[in-house]
Amino acid sequence: MIEISKFWVAEWIVCAFFTYLILLAVRRPLQRRHRLRVLAVSMVCIGLSVMLSQLRPSPALQIIREWIPGIYLMHGYWLSGLFFERPMTAVERRLLDFDQVLFETLKGTEFLTRGPRIVLEYFELTYLLAYPFVPASFGVLCWLGARADADSFWTALLIAGFGAYGLLPWIQTRPPPNIRTSEPCRCPWSLL
Repeated sequence: MIEISKFWVAEWIVCAFFTYLILLAVRRPLQRRHRLRVLAVSMVCIGLSVMLSQLRPSPALQIIREWIPGIYLMHGYWLSGLFFERPMTAVERRLLDFDQVLFETLKGTEFLTRGPRIVLEYFELTYLLAYPFVPASFGVLCWLGARADADSFWTALLIAGFGAYGLLPWIQTRPPPNIRTSEPCRCPWSLL
């Protein structure tokens, strides 16, 4: 029998998000192999989450339970990408227009074209470090002796990550540097 009181909030979020992906995979048009992958991986993630919440906590299982949400996050990202059909160019154009207005207001375009190269490279490096930053941050939390806050850490991270990934089936856009438009764009992404 499943004891609901043993669930972490983060585990509830994992179960809810992967259930959402299962429902989308069943209801939306999707390539057969993509549908099977979404269904299989989602069920494994839900099953692991439930199983780890219910087992008697040994030191090894506790470590797995504390670290595995990072793997759930990656799978949520990858599976959400399987729902991408084609870009919504009108939405992309509106987002690029917003970027252009924002960067013109903040003088960001001028900075990107004339700013110190080391600062611009620093920003590129921080973007590349976004993926290892998650486990590194959790590692620091553990190193500082705050392992008891694992659920709070993953809850905040999973809400933010899954919130963004869950929109991809509905708002299908590409990353700004990957967008090629026929109109010249003066927004910063066109400088990349």
